[in-house]
Amino acid sequence: MEMFFRCSVKLSTQGVCRAIIYCMKKRSPLHAQDTLPVLPKQPILSRNKKFLTFTIGLFLFLFAMSFGTIAFGPNQFFLRDSGFFYYPLFEQIQHQWESGQLPLWDPYENLGQPLLANPTSSLFYPGKAIFFLSSLGFLSYGVCFKWYILLHFPLAFYWFYRLARHIGLSRAGSTLGATVWTFSGPILFATSNPVFLIGASWLPAGLLFADKTLRTGALRNATVFAAVLALMVLGGDPEAAWLCVVLSFGLAIIVFRRRKATVKIVFAHGGMLLAGIILGTLACAVVVLPGLDMKRSIDRGNPDAPLSVWDLAGSRFCGSPSASLASDSPLVPDATASEQNRPGTLDNILCRRLDHPGHASSIYRFSLPPWRLCELIFPNVGGDWVSGRGRWLAMLPHDDQLWTASLYAGTIPFLLAVWAVFPLFSRSKKKLPKYRTQGYRGWTIWLVFLAMLAAFGAFGPGWLIGVMGHGWDNDIRNGDPVGGLYWFMVVFMPQFATFRYPAKLTVLIVFALALLAGMGLDRLRTERSGAQVAIFAFVPSGILCVLAALFGPVLLESFNGQTFAGSMPLDALAVSRLLFWSFGQTALVAFLFWLTLTRAKTVPAIRKASLMIILVLTAIDLTWAHRYLIPSVPDEAYRSKSLVTQTIQDDLKGPNNPDSNLQPIRVWRGIEWNPFFLTQQKDRLQRAFALDRKTLAPKFSYANHLGIANVHGTGIEHTYRRFIEQLESLSRDESRQERMLEMLAQCNVRYLVLPWQNRQGQQTVLPHATLLDANTPRQYSMLDQPEQAFEHLDDPWPINTLVWRNDVPGNMLRIKTTGDASATLTLYTGSRIEFDVVCPNSCQVIVAEQYWNDWKSQAVSKANPEIVLTLATNRDTTTGFLRQLAIPAGTWHVTMEYRPTAVYWGLAVSLFVWVLLIAVWLFFGSFGISAAKIQVNTIKRLA
Repeated sequence: MEMFFRCSVKLSTQGVCRAIIYCMKKRSPLHAQDTLPVLPKQPILSRNKKFLTFTIGLFLFLFAMSFGTIAFGPNQFFLRDSGFFYYPLFEQIQHQWESGQLPLWDPYENLGQPLLANPTSSLFYPGKAIFFLSSLGFLSYGVCFKWYILLHFPLAFYWFYRLARHIGLSRAGSTLGATVWTFSGPILFATSNPVFLIGASWLPAGLLFADKTLRTGALRNATVFAAVLALMVLGGDPEAAWLCVVLSFGLAIIVFRRRKATVKIVFAHGGMLLAGIILGTLACAVVVLPGLDMKRSIDRGNPDAPLSVWDLAGSRFCGSPSASLASDSPLVPDATASEQNRPGTLDNILCRRLDHPGHASSIYRFSLPPWRLCELIFPNVGGDWVSGRGRWLAMLPHDDQLWTASLYAGTIPFLLAVWAVFPLFSRSKKKLPKYRTQGYRGWTIWLVFLAMLAAFGAFGPGWLIGVMGHGWDNDIRNGDPVGGLYWFMVVFMPQFATFRYPAKLTVLIVFALALLAGMGLDRLRTERSGAQVAIFAFVPSGILCVLAALFGPVLLESFNGQTFAGSMPLDALAVSRLLFWSFGQTALVAFLFWLTLTRAKTVPAIRKASLMIILVLTAIDLTWAHRYLIPSVPDEAYRSKSLVTQTIQDDLKGPNNPDSNLQPIRVWRGIEWNPFFLTQQKDRLQRAFALDRKTLAPKFSYANHLGIANVHGTGIEHTYRRFIEQLESLSRDESRQERMLEMLAQCNVRYLVLPWQNRQGQQTVLPHATLLDANTPRQYSMLDQPEQAFEHLDDPWPINTLVWRNDVPGNMLRIKTTGDASATLTLYTGSRIEFDVVCPNSCQVIVAEQYWNDWKSQAVSKANPEIVLTLATNRDTTTGFLRQLAIPAGTWHVTMEYRPTAVYWGLAVSLFVWVLLIAVWLFFGSFGISAAKIQVNTIKRLA
């Protein structure tokens, strides 16, 4: 056994491990004077069983009140991306697993595109193992999906509690912080986009083990830190991992500065942190490598001009996406016209073209308007977006993009956070209490301040200067983000330009506020004062509550029925009531908080239970404020089939579609606007969801073997994106609509789902397009009384939907030659296509799917099976984005298979690193062998 350990140690010090051992050498007992003092270990949970029971009960109460109808009933999440994106996507991925396929290719969007290369697929995230319970028949898919989301809430609560206890907060302070973090508005609303919820749930764990690594320099902590970073990326949120790395560097500055670390300590412990980052990146190589490979072909990786100084220095830009299209392409008329509008070298960096389509303009979408910060203390003060009441904040410009419906994190936590930052009315002449944070208070204060500035996004110095010079009436102008913190991150931080949406950083605001709230609660315990801070919320809130009740309807009456920034029609009476309850709730909670603190000084029973009373008040406050934030629909709503789908499937049974059961049927969807978002009906979101399903919104078509040919996003191959833009421009020109249908036929788009009328109220007419069942035209009304939905709208768009058949001949396989050549499809599984080709002479076969790298093709002669040819898969020169094969003369059976090299290399690297991480974690933990012992023995042997 001793020889085994000696050999293991010797082998581990060679090659890659030599650098790690060198870093670990600096904290050997031989250099004990250079080590950092380590904080005493804190218990994971309270040893006081009563408080432990109370903490668990508090979490269960909040969980049941927030998700009771979903977790323990037949209802399901449906809002935003969780409904039309992740639910059908994960279901399709699970179907591919069940059929024995590795889900690498998505055949249903934009004529096919890679699946694993998109991190949001979360293909190898360990948490998705729950979906295999549906494959085994234990649970339905709907139950698996909602619990896949719900189980991340106890995870977020647990890891935040661990982090708070680690930095020195008390059990009560840690419980308060975990409650605020887990059930705040931004985290609850993240159920509408599960990948960001996954990133938020793992963020405290990443910071916890980053700090442990910086303080101890232990390899075991570095491996756990690496695993957490990898889980964030595998879960679909690489931005959370990137931010965790940045915040860990901030922790390093705090730790090393406060402890006056020597250069040796900085090098050794910082090297361990860097090793964890590298190992974490390698552990998710199965996603990173395909993503980098895909990035070369999409807008995010090929901007029309540099997005950052890194792009500028490396010249990593390919010009206008239209440049890759042939200038004489008959499918894309006027393809070279966009060259005249090609941006300058610094246009994207200086944000001069925010009104142009593409990734450069979407980076700053969903910026947080500064005035929304009032929602941190007043619940729903901006308006109830979910239930349908008008948002009065939309009266201010630039408030049409709402990332999260609520920023509220509780009145008491906000007051405690203020109490932790400022020594207001402290009766003690002592300094602020020195929590065992060793600089964490300053780090947290800087975090909340910088996160606010970054979340403003497009509301940068350029916007402020424009408002001061031109007033509030102008829209967001080009150049507004320049000079802001988020602009600085995009331009100067590596790879940050590939992310989007500044408002996602609101989770960091809540994270910092939750930590400060816990610190404030601990300060109340030590100083036995602080009741005065509640007066600063109670008095103004009470005054505003009275003013809203008395003068709100009168002041808002002139705006009644008007719409602002794309919001709903303003209901003056409803908004005044909402303001009354918002200010009233803050005033009531602040008063109860003040009453608890004052009575605790004189009543022993209240003094003994004061911490629990504060926690219960916070729980009730959050529950009441967010009671509307998680709407749901019955899970059966995902299974309903629309008349649009039924019409297409009935038509496919005809003799003109012999291979319809083999391939996805392509549909062009022309419905771009949902009128239900501009109504005030209580179930408007549910109606919008039903309309999306009935009109085949993207990914709702998966379950019906239908593909949508025009799905917008920054992950589209840039050549195909330009093609979609050209088609949309043709659709608006009646004289060229026939050309549009011919172009769609080249892509095997057989059906068009269009509104009965266009925006101008004119009936939709397309030449050579046949209205199915023309004798009895189907006009699908999605509202019982549609006129009610447009009562206050100036530009109503009827929601009646038509299905048109494109009678221009089209097929999945097209012979690009003259003669008697033919091609017949025999097998289609998404990532594998087989077809027979008969060509007297050599010919070109065009496959109506997008060209991507790593499609491998071979042909087997049907006359002599021993003859096997490897065929080159190229881009079709006519379109620039379809696949083209050169077939020699003869009769051949051709097989095309998607075998991405980056995926297999990434999978091998990830498996190796995960095995290494688990082995190191078990080796250093189970056998009790410390890194210091290995270093001493290694140094002796190397010497």
